[in-house]
Amino acid sequence: KADGTPIWAVLKGNGYGLGVRPMAELCLAEGIRRFAVTEPEDAVRLRDWGFGEEEILVLRSTANEDEIKKILQAGATATGGSYDAALALNGLAESQGIVCDVHLKVDTGMGRYGFLPTEIDRILSVFRYLTNLHVTGTYTHYANAFKSVKKSQEQLDAFNAVVEKIRAAGFEPGMLHASNSEAMF
Repeated sequence: KADGTPIWAVLKGNGYGLGVRPMAELCLAEGIRRFAVTEPEDAVRLRDWGFGEEEILVLRSTANEDEIKKILQAGATATGGSYDAALALNGLAESQGIVCDVHLKVDTGMGRYGFLPTEIDRILSVFRYLTNLHVTGTYTHYANAFKSVKKSQEQLDAFNAVVEKIRAAGFEPGMLHASNSEAMF
């Protein structure tokens, strides 16, 4: 169904109750090389289990120093869901002399976390001022793709408007992603 589009195996909630490791191994055997987790500890575990070359995205934005250290330790891609979280991540990356890959999360209606579409100045500040962050992606998450195609389209339109503002300011938003399984199907 994805027809060559990169797939992220989302392994949150202990692999949706099936176990992070067994699900990651199954997905890897099926050719999936990108994993997403909610907890920084799961990124560290995946690395400890031998997932050394695969991209791991930590979906939950955090400003907690211990959690950021785990993300950096795992060489994972962090989520920047607020300027404060991005600032904290940048500071720890700078103190370690590294540049951390980050995906910016835009909250277009899910209501969990993420930059609001109206916070374009804060989003652009990540690109302009946080030099120890390398934005490799920008994403949103549909609130309920099966129940409301109209609402999902509104969310996509809001997301695309933010992406266009990023590009108009001369920055590259990286990999764009929004479709959960519901939306893909």
